[in-house]
Amino acid sequence: MQPLAAADSAPPVLTSLLATAWTQAFQPASSEPDAARFDRTGGGAAAPSSAGGWRVATLRTAPPPNSVKLLAVLAHPVAKGDVALVRVEARATRVTHETAEASLAVTVQNHGGVFMRPAEARFAVGAAWRELHLPVRFPRDCPAGTVEVVLGFGYHEQTVEVRDVSVIHYGDRVSLADLPFTRVTYAGRATDAPWRAEAEARIRRHRRGPLLLRALTDTGRPAPGLRVEARLVRHAYEFGTCIPLKFVADPSPDAARYREVFLELFNAACPENDLKWAKWIGASGNSLPREATLAGLRWLRERHIAVRGHVFLWPSWKHLPPHITRLRDTAGDAAIPQLVREHITDIAFATRGLVKEWDVVNEPFNHNDLMARFGDGIMAEWFQTARDVLGEQVPLFLNDWGTHDIDSDPQHVAHFVKTARRLLEQGAPLGGLGLQSHIGGIPCPPASLLKTLDHYAATLGLPVRITEFDMAADDEELQAEYLHDFFTAVFSHPSTIGLQMWGFWAGEHWWPSAALFRKDWSEKPNARALRELLKRTWHTHASAETDRDGACELPAAFYGDYEVTLTRADGSRRTQTIAHRPGANAPLALDLA
Repeated sequence: MQPLAAADSAPPVLTSLLATAWTQAFQPASSEPDAARFDRTGGGAAAPSSAGGWRVATLRTAPPPNSVKLLAVLAHPVAKGDVALVRVEARATRVTHETAEASLAVTVQNHGGVFMRPAEARFAVGAAWRELHLPVRFPRDCPAGTVEVVLGFGYHEQTVEVRDVSVIHYGDRVSLADLPFTRVTYAGRATDAPWRAEAEARIRRHRRGPLLLRALTDTGRPAPGLRVEARLVRHAYEFGTCIPLKFVADPSPDAARYREVFLELFNAACPENDLKWAKWIGASGNSLPREATLAGLRWLRERHIAVRGHVFLWPSWKHLPPHITRLRDTAGDAAIPQLVREHITDIAFATRGLVKEWDVVNEPFNHNDLMARFGDGIMAEWFQTARDVLGEQVPLFLNDWGTHDIDSDPQHVAHFVKTARRLLEQGAPLGGLGLQSHIGGIPCPPASLLKTLDHYAATLGLPVRITEFDMAADDEELQAEYLHDFFTAVFSHPSTIGLQMWGFWAGEHWWPSAALFRKDWSEKPNARALRELLKRTWHTHASAETDRDGACELPAAFYGDYEVTLTRADGSRRTQTIAHRPGANAPLALDLA
């Protein structure tokens, strides 16, 4: 038996509320016969009742959670105020969600009669066995046969194995607070965790440097004795978010607030869906007209926002436009490669000068129908087609999920490296790696994230961008702490060039609980954490005085664009913008003319 992930401690076992061994007490049920498959594991159906467990395969997205379930009715009575503990050991053997996790709901509720649900929780499970604890206090007397425990699996397509469940009755001998509850946390959360000092040292080394300035008069002579004030107005590092381009021209109050917050916090962006193939050609619901999409891109360029293109190809039948999917398994499907090349040429040409970099392929780990039909070499053709239109100045990226944690998801990471290596061997102009980084109920420890980035640097040596970061959590303080730590770890790593969130407002977010702002625009703790990092911790606003050579130095300024104000002895001022970048050896000239 594999070792369990670290578990909470529990008081000594008292009485089981199950009548039989758990594998017999829990019975499968599905609201629709084709939504799930239930199999016994271990000893098999003929094994003794104490052997083995259950494997539950959710065959299609089938909410609500209890549409696919294992259910047990408690065989013993409980009294009002009694406490019990539900303990589950589970792991995921197949996942399709972009967190690389499966979901499992545990619910204690009435079995018929007056509604009662004294305890419920949703847990995330990964490839390692995990021990889950849910404490419960009963609000009234419950005779035998009136309470049920439900394990719900009706989420995304997934397969979860359960190898043990217990429901232990403690009566009134312990308090609810004495029982363990599996809460979301992560290794390295402590303020003195070793990774923190190492990350701060890297930030000082790679993201800051001396800002050398020299003030000159209109005749080119040094200007001593001037007060120089420098304020960072735009990071060189790209902190971005996806945005729906519909908000650019929308006159509504929410859209106006959206634009205001976006411009305050971010210096980079990616159209969330507008550049995906079906949207681009108007073959998907709520598509913007092409000219509106291009107008949105121009709006971003005018505000000096670095734009990523997402995506040339999401190569599965599920995500291809109708005129392509209609060719599936027909004699006409041989035309698909040429149609793909024409699409890449069309959108790349139309957006030239408006998009800084492009994702060429999205999620090849499990969206690979075109590769299965035409061979893996077709991906290199897509990269080369894009390069032929865009030239070498536009980096071309490979993007996938499950790629940010080599410890918990080595299979995804290995596939990502293998795919990138194959592209390079085939001559594809692969210019960067996009790590989606959707965080669920098992947050990647910062040390594991840094280990993964080290692995990519050692094996591929390509620039890395976090392309779709978000984290959903009921615990908003944990969510804020994790955002702070994830950003810190990524910003510290010299291979990374940017960090992009996948949305920020709950009113327009694929995963609303992950947003920075609630639907009413009230600010969540994770928004405050982000603002603290970008506007205070990683911010420079400093002053100095020019020496007799007209020179001054701000010794540890974050790289980026600065607004520099020179103040003469008579109080007159002149302000200009300069770019502070790594490797500058000569002072930047400040013109007094």
